[in-house]
Amino acid sequence: MAKFINMTCFSGSVGGFVGCMGPFGFYVRSKPKKSLKPPTAGQLATRAKMALVGGYLKPLKEMVYLGFAASYKVKSKTAAMNMAVAHAMHNAIGGTYPDLSIKPEQIVLSRGKVPKLWKPQVQLQGKQLHVTWRPLANFCSFADDCVYVLGYNVKAKTVAVREAVREAASVTIDLEAEPPGSTVHLYVCVSNRESKLFSNSQYLGEF
Repeated sequence: MAKFINMTCFSGSVGGFVGCMGPFGFYVRSKPKKSLKPPTAGQLATRAKMALVGGYLKPLKEMVYLGFAASYKVKSKTAAMNMAVAHAMHNAIGGTYPDLSIKPEQIVLSRGKVPKLWKPQVQLQGKQLHVTWRPLANFCSFADDCVYVLGYNVKAKTVAVREAVREAASVTIDLEAEPPGSTVHLYVCVSNRESKLFSNSQYLGEF
């Protein structure tokens, strides 16, 4: 079903055509047809990788939207997620189809030139993860840079996010609500005070 944007532009399908709004304006393309050919082994592998990466990144999408869109000035959440997915597809998948797995340490949630945390350390005390770091990284970092610490439970698809400023030099994530035997992956992203520029994200380990 088509939806008119104005008198000359529409979105959706009309007959055998689809109207789209792209970065360079309105355009029309042919409506895609379903292929009757069975998928090749390569196509099946690619689909499996896409599903694996998409499933891993979905609970982290809000951080991806911030971390890629801000630094790369992309105009949509979809474009930001596409960049994170593309990196993961090339760098964060282990094994061979159909035995594929994610390499959590290769996942990237943000990119940019803001200095990362300097010498971060993590200590697990009971049900609490204490993350500490050196307050300043170099002359390009600022005391009020925002630090996002994310604890990601892949199995439960839950993300605990804690925020602090760089000069605080510490933040704590409470794991009390996590089911027994849970595994949490820890990521850190740093932005400037306006959250307009970001660092490359850091992976701090599995706990």
